[in-house]
Amino acid sequence: MKRTDDTCNIVSRRYHPEEAAMLKLLTCRDFFIDKIRRNIGNNRNLTYEKVDEFFKRNQIIMEDLNRLNADMAQILDEPYTPPRGYR
Repeated sequence: MKRTDDTCNIVSRRYHPEEAAMLKLLTCRDFFIDKIRRNIGNNRNLTYEKVDEFFKRNQIIMEDLNRLNADMAQILDEPYTPPRGYR
């Protein structure tokens, strides 16, 4: 993992299957969130209630990942600066 002053950039050679799976999950989530944002109001299957549910679930997952990163960093005595909005 390459460090910068306020973020962790993902640089993975996919040595472990769980790393590749996590990258795939994050990439798919990013694609779908972006597509949902672009299609609100244009796709009748995307009700405002369903979109709100997706965004709330996404927020919970992001908060959990942030806490997991902070806990692992603390145990490993590594610095961790959460992304903007999670500090």
